Amino acid sequence: ARPPVPNPARLLPPRQRHIPPITALDWGITNDFIVSTSQDKTARVWQSRCGLCTRNIAEPQVCWCCAFLPLNNNFFVMGTKQHSGKGGLVKVINVSTGLIAGTGSTESTVRSLCLDSAGNFLFTGDEAGTITTFRVKQNGALQGLSRKTLGSPLWSLEFKGWYHQGKYLPMILASCKDGSLKLLGVANSPAGTIFFERQLPCVNNKSLVRAHFCPLLATKQTACVVVGGQDGVIKIFDLGKRDSKPINQLAGHGGTVHDISWSFDENLLASCDSLGMVYVWKRVLNVL
Repeated sequence: ARPPVPNPARLLPPRQRHIPPITALDWGITNDFIVSTSQDKTARVWQSRCGLCTRNIAEPQVCWCCAFLPLNNNFFVMGTKQHSGKGGLVKVINVSTGLIAGTGSTESTVRSLCLDSAGNFLFTGDEAGTITTFRVKQNGALQGLSRKTLGSPLWSLEFKGWYHQGKYLPMILASCKDGSLKLLGVANSPAGTIFFERQLPCVNNKSLVRAHFCPLLATKQTACVVVGGQDGVIKIFDLGKRDSKPINQLAGHGGTVHDISWSFDENLLASCDSLGMVYVWKRVLNVL
């Protein structure tokens, strides 16, 4: 008989683990550390090789999202709710000291966030459907710049910039509770200003569903995005096509597809649903 598989949660003492559920994860740029947030009102930094929790930040409210600063992993940012009142709060934490380096206020609870590739701008999405743009200073301090109202709670934000015909195109992909994907451009003047580009359909009106850019943008003439939904179908859209029809649909899940993730070379796609199932899809170039 095979020996029983150990429960990873039991290998860590209570102070070294989250009380589920976990709301967000992000890798550091060197793959040495992972930051996580949870509904247990904590944000934690972990050593990826041994699983040791090296920093535990306790909060008065639930932490919904987190990310390392792209070029300085000694800082991470997390989104939560104001300690009192209805507004939202975003904090930049110094990993070495555990101290708050910067804070910013939003209209409502922060449910999603992303940073540009250089880490100069932070974009937060809240339950009021507003994206707030902050400038991130070298010491981690935040300066509020602008707000863009989309009108529906924002489940996910992702930034991606790529070159098309010699022009740099910085974009944000927003997954909204109203069942839409919104593509937003980021302007240079005024710095960090967001403007609406186009909208794509998504079958969702109540569940948290995250959308993502496909990774290999540099090798393509146009960008693609992928998203799940309440119908259990994964949809892939080509942003180079002006219509709103997906170029591919993957059916197989029996519940809401909450999140998806591509391998770096786009050969494998992992997806997870509300029934606890994870599917791995293999890309086939030639289909008869």
